[in-house]
Amino acid sequence: MAHHDNSLCSPGKELNINFTTKESFEIHSNEKNYILKVSLNDKLIFFEVEEKNIFPKGEYNIYLSLEELGKINKYFLQFDTLKEVLESFKKLIEKNNLSIIKDEKKMKIKIVNPANDKEIFINVPLKEKDLKSEIDSLIPYVASLSERIQVLEKKLDEIYIYKDILEEIRKEKEKEKELIKKYGEIVKSQILNLNEKELFFSWLENKPKKIKLLLDSRIDGDLTQTFYNKCSGKYPTVVFVKTTKGHRFGGYSSIPWKNLSGQCAEDEKNFIFSLDKQKKYNIIKPKNAIYTNSNYFAFGGGSDFIVVDKCTSSSNNYNNNNSGTYNTTETYELNGGEYSYTVSSYEVYQIEY
Repeated sequence: MAHHDNSLCSPGKELNINFTTKESFEIHSNEKNYILKVSLNDKLIFFEVEEKNIFPKGEYNIYLSLEELGKINKYFLQFDTLKEVLESFKKLIEKNNLSIIKDEKKMKIKIVNPANDKEIFINVPLKEKDLKSEIDSLIPYVASLSERIQVLEKKLDEIYIYKDILEEIRKEKEKEKELIKKYGEIVKSQILNLNEKELFFSWLENKPKKIKLLLDSRIDGDLTQTFYNKCSGKYPTVVFVKTTKGHRFGGYSSIPWKNLSGQCAEDEKNFIFSLDKQKKYNIIKPKNAIYTNSNYFAFGGGSDFIVVDKCTSSSNNYNNNNSGTYNTTETYELNGGEYSYTVSSYEVYQIEY
């Protein structure tokens, strides 16, 4: 057995000591969590115990020599160095043979001797604080609390903003539900907003019972053959077009589309419209209401607007201002003053009265 230093240290006495080894352990005892910190050098071992998530925290600590540990219990006489004591603590913690018991004025490190199951206690006293140290200990807590309050206030502001946004979304959804109930799938269009959908309904002579989606180019593709496969023989229909530059327009036909090469069809109820201008253009030459071809479909015999095969990759789509079929007045009025365009997407719906 090695010779031990006889200079003893009083429990709780504050010393300015350099420690060469420091370890920290989290211990769960009696439904509470504690932190046990162990620091040591060749002569002294320093125990600190604190309870987690509690304020104010008490300072429970004690300095002990190896000889003092031997006086606490013979269990410690088997060790020649304080490092061996620390290693034994690690094993005790792993085997759940070390726990913490909190008293009013001290923490008890409870050890169950694995050799004989006898209990050993190291009392770690509460360090008494003067008024100044108590106040000083509050400063970092108050600062931290202030920062947390600021963060919470910011989050509350964000919550109120999100609440307003969610309320607007909720109102829009409720409005959309009512429109779906009244008018059908056109309400889900990605080309029109809710106000424009209501505007379009106002252009119809009669109130529709149902509106059914026949074709969405984003889903079904942009082949003219697909248009005729899905829309031929179904009427009345409405076509909504959006160009890659964001212009939006369309046409209403109360007669069916047919895949006939180079033929016009007559109707007095057809009209075209500009969503950008929120304007409806009535027909003035009913004989040229729509024009069909295997490579395109068009409103107007002189193509007031035309949608060609593979329209989303072609710039051969165009609108005309001199066909005389519909009462447009401005140059290339549907397409923002430009003749040709590339389609971003288009939708076709069937209307039931």
